Amino acid sequence: MTKKKPPPKDKKRKVLKKPSKYTSVTLGGKKVTFEKGALRKKLGIKEGQRIPRSLLFRLDKAKIGDVVEGHKVTRLMKQRVNLALVLMKSK
Repeated sequence: MTKKKPPPKDKKRKVLKKPSKYTSVTLGGKKVTFEKGALRKKLGIKEGQRIPRSLLFRLDKAKIGDVVEGHKVTRLMKQRVNLALVLMKSK
């Protein structure tokens, strides 16, 4: 039986990085980091389709705990909707 020799210690292994699911944007001089596609997934809208502005406005006006078109409004959802509206205005 022969034993395999371990790799030399001076050679470093290459580490492959996964593509990040987070995106960063600068708004008003502040860097904002958010999860890309999180609101779309929560609302069940396929990638490539637009999120209706009317739905965003209804979700923005709703109170936490309300149900809008079958989606329960949470604090995190309201933050994501607010960010989506701000990013739509900046384009």
